[in-house]
Amino acid sequence: MSSPRKIPSFPTHAGALVEWGADCWLGDFGVIGLRPMSNAANRRLVDQGPSPPVKIGDRTIIGTHCTIYSDVIMGEDCRLGDKVVIREGARIGKRCVVGTMVDLQFNVTLGDDVRIFNQSQITGGSVIGNGVFIGPGVQSMNDPYIAHHSLEDYQARGLEPVTIGDYVFIGGGAILLPGVKIGARATVAAGAVVTKDVPAGETVFGMPARLRMMRGSGDFVAA
Repeated sequence: MSSPRKIPSFPTHAGALVEWGADCWLGDFGVIGLRPMSNAANRRLVDQGPSPPVKIGDRTIIGTHCTIYSDVIMGEDCRLGDKVVIREGARIGKRCVVGTMVDLQFNVTLGDDVRIFNQSQITGGSVIGNGVFIGPGVQSMNDPYIAHHSLEDYQARGLEPVTIGDYVFIGGGAILLPGVKIGARATVAAGAVVTKDVPAGETVFGMPARLRMMRGSGDFVAA
């Protein structure tokens, strides 16, 4: 991250408003308050009325080349690495760390003290609880019928985002398929492909992911 600069008190994208907290910093070439586009290509209609403001909490540091769309709310003491993309409607809690080249899609919700490492992608509408650790290169999905490309089909069926409970650990390179729910304090091993819900406190591994052991119990369960 290059030397950050103190935030100016004016919008950083034409037509957008940004409400900065105290002692925030922004790296070079950042774009804050970008207005989302709406067309048939992305199959998602977006309200083209006035853009809601971006709200950045106190003492938050934003790296270089970051893009933050309109209507994003971020809590205090957050840290964003370089080239992070945060889409419209995202809600980010306090003391979150978002690594380099992470992509947070539209309407994602992060609790407090979440850590997401480099090059992970969190799909639109996903909800992530407090204290979650997400390793590098984790991918999530929200469309179980992605091969159906028509705008009408896409809007009619809706999305199936991922839900992650409090204090979950997800290892690097894991893949979370549409609609899966991961219970509190569960562990997803590195490289696992999660195709179904993971109950609270359990550990899963493999492709497709299967049960390994209950966290803290020491008792292994047959795969």
